[in-house]
Amino acid sequence: MGGGKLMNASCPLGSFECYTGLCVRQAQRCDGINDCFDESDELFCDVSKEICNTSILTQQHSLFCDGIIDCEDGQDEQSCTTSIPCTNNTFKCKDNICFRKRNAKCDGIVDCLDRSDESNCSCGSTKYSHKLHRIVGGSDTQEGEWPWQVSLLYGGIAYCGASVISKEWLLSAAHCFQGNRLSDPRTWIAHLGMRTKGKAKFISTVRRIIVHEYYNSRNHDYDIALLQLSTPWLDTMRWLIQPICIPPTSYRVHTGEKCWVTGWGQKHEADDKGSAILQKAEVEIVDQTLCHSTYGLITARMLCAGVMSGKRDSCKGDSGGPLSCRSKGDGKWFLAGIVSWGYGCGRANFPGVYTRVSNFATWIHKHVPTVF
Repeated sequence: MGGGKLMNASCPLGSFECYTGLCVRQAQRCDGINDCFDESDELFCDVSKEICNTSILTQQHSLFCDGIIDCEDGQDEQSCTTSIPCTNNTFKCKDNICFRKRNAKCDGIVDCLDRSDESNCSCGSTKYSHKLHRIVGGSDTQEGEWPWQVSLLYGGIAYCGASVISKEWLLSAAHCFQGNRLSDPRTWIAHLGMRTKGKAKFISTVRRIIVHEYYNSRNHDYDIALLQLSTPWLDTMRWLIQPICIPPTSYRVHTGEKCWVTGWGQKHEADDKGSAILQKAEVEIVDQTLCHSTYGLITARMLCAGVMSGKRDSCKGDSGGPLSCRSKGDGKWFLAGIVSWGYGCGRANFPGVYTRVSNFATWIHKHVPTVF
């Protein structure tokens, strides 16, 4: 491994020492996130026969129990529901029993004896199958296809997007609310259950805006905000309005995984106006280290998605909107990302950068205990 070293006495047990001397949790090694900032935790991470044939290495590896079979014999996805000690890298049931399966919440498979992993899962449902279609490079959506999509109007003008996460709460990007005027909830109106601009099935003013306390306007780190509606939407509107599931802290999206970005933003970078009809585009999760080499500092709170050849991307006006990824279990949709920033729209080798929502699950639940 050349000059790299996996463990050192200067780092505590269960940690990995970066080439810079920084210590990160061993579980963060080879998870696709540039936690060391010099990329040393993401080197030598190819899935090899050695990893698949050595059960100890497999259990420590980020590919173990992630819901995707990486080894030919499927060994990396076996024994995932055996009770083990609770750590930051395990899934905890309500009865405080922990196991290794990471993306257990609302995946359609009952893993907890108390069934808590599949409770409160009335989120992320849509009546559409979302067959492959090919917003920049997107296509028109159907009525009710993305029932968690929200348009936020500032002073009567569509300004940002958001996602429905409960009856009265939305999730969006912090950068949409920077400045005294934009941070005033009285200036915002939320349009829900809408496909065509101006034809929302439910409209509410905004009562409260909570911008993450660590938001950095220079590099858009911690780019996340909660909005409380003045009026909760009604159950009778469930055919057009649905919350999307908030992923647990242990949730991971993998390089090459297909997800969808939606919004009414510009169809082309040079456009002055957005789309009248909600657009959708299928994008791929981009390797974190590759994205870091493109943009510079990509923090653990960010993820990249797009098409490296360009042509499909979010654009101006889509900010705060959802990056929706579908569970391989029962097909529920999770809010993997929030449209945050990027260089241009649909440019080759410059994917979109999104807020990584799983890193904020604890923060979201602290403010909104009833969220799905």
